[in-house]
Amino acid sequence: KFAYVADELTSTVCLHSYDSAVGTLGPIAQRISTIPAGFVDGEVTDKDTSIAAIRAHPSGKFVYVSNRVVGGEGIITVFRVEDESGEASSPSHGGRLQASSYHK
Repeated sequence: KFAYVADELTSTVCLHSYDSAVGTLGPIAQRISTIPAGFVDGEVTDKDTSIAAIRAHPSGKFVYVSNRVVGGEGIITVFRVEDESGEASSPSHGGRLQASSYHK
């Protein structure tokens, strides 16, 4: 039905339709940032963040994304998934987490 693809270098998630009969992705239907507004500033740039992992909830109603931040804490972003369109909406950004898996 739908596939969510993490673009690690731009910290975005892309929504594609998915044809399970042939195993192909459709064109990008949505591209959404995983970084909260105002997070990227003079000290932290978009080049300092990257996606570490993406997971869908078994119910299909949520997509979870973890982001690495160079020299800082990571971010967890949760998107609500719209049933019919598959679009990710209403991002909720969790507290900053220590990102021990990434080194500059």
